[in-house]
Amino acid sequence: MPELPEAESIVRALARVLAGRRIVKVETFAPHLRSDLGPLVRAKLSGRTVIGCRRRGRYAVIDLDDGRSVVMHFGMSGVVRVEDSALPRHRHEHVFIHLDDGRAVRFEDPRRFGAVEVHRLGGDGWPEPLREIG
Repeated sequence: MPELPEAESIVRALARVLAGRRIVKVETFAPHLRSDLGPLVRAKLSGRTVIGCRRRGRYAVIDLDDGRSVVMHFGMSGVVRVEDSALPRHRHEHVFIHLDDGRAVRFEDPRRFGAVEVHRLGGDGWPEPLREIG
């Protein structure tokens, strides 16, 4: 399970490659991880632009240009990579967020304890589920 320093390293790496990128489509290969993936697909993220990445606790928050965020938690075994969309999918890669440069944010989690969700930002600037954590 990624601890806080690892989560920070992940977010910093994501920030370098995602800022300014546009989402082309979201693809899921399982019905759920820790939570249902249906809302992620129905969120209509195509055309949204990533404005930045940040961390709250052990969550990665990918902020979008429409006041929403993609929130990721890596659970016990989750891994996220930004790689060419055309590479063959690994067995436990459950979510692809395809980008305008031909790459995809690829979320892999063999145990499925992780989460990838979309949330609106609250008045304090954080997604609702993360407001009370440090």
